[in-house]
Amino acid sequence: ITNYHNRGDSTFEGESSTFGDFFGLDDVFTEKLEVVAGWTKVWQDWITKFDIDGYRIDTAKHVNPEFWQAFLPAVLKTAKAAGKSYFPIYGEVYDTDPNNLSKFVTDYKFPGVLDFAFQAAASKYATFGNGEQDLLDLFNQDDLYTTATTSAYGLTTFLDNHDMSRFYSIVNEDFTKFKSGMAMLLTMRGVPQMYYGDETLKNLIRHSRDLRNYMTKYKEVMELLEDQEQIIEEDIDDEDEITETAENNEEKEKLASTAGKTVFYPGT
Repeated sequence: ITNYHNRGDSTFEGESSTFGDFFGLDDVFTEKLEVVAGWTKVWQDWITKFDIDGYRIDTAKHVNPEFWQAFLPAVLKTAKAAGKSYFPIYGEVYDTDPNNLSKFVTDYKFPGVLDFAFQAAASKYATFGNGEQDLLDLFNQDDLYTTATTSAYGLTTFLDNHDMSRFYSIVNEDFTKFKSGMAMLLTMRGVPQMYYGDETLKNLIRHSRDLRNYMTKYKEVMELLEDQEQIIEEDIDDEDEITETAENNEEKEKLASTAGKTVFYPGT
């Protein structure tokens, strides 16, 4: 219990952003040295025991920076010792401001992050055709990510993911605009990440509240499933009784119709 913050659900403001529970998920006390050591060993073991080749780290902005500064270099060191000279790690930092995104690379030791700034600018340009200045401003800030070992070319670029509408829906199912966005994704700087289904023009409008309901409603869903299983079991029992009754009636009718006769059943 003491290895969790126990602050209740996050308000996503101030210290609650890193201390609060993420939509009901208990927030780990990542400021404690034993927690840092424990989580570091878990992720190192995944590399040495299961040959993991890279990590995407969810909700990175909701963990204290000091954790990442200790955790990431240790994990990368383990990967290198395991013979993995290239071991991609990128964090999900849901923020469209390069000034905030770049801190995770230059200060918090992430090799890269998901480029939400690119997603916003590229989607706007593909959808409305008037976002040239946004793209220009985006690329003019690329130097914010530059260190001796990192640059904007190591960012993971994307157009959609599980937290937002599908890109084909974002561009109102306009195939020309869809191709424009994909062309930017695949030819501009960064490492492109494509969401499965884009290749088949999957369309879906999604909202954050709808996406997160599954977390807060988990208990209700499980109770509903249990109730449904009970109903199914009862239905099966009823079916068995009906089938058994029908078979008994059929057998009685057969016996009555063959009274006084020798009956041959194949296979007997």
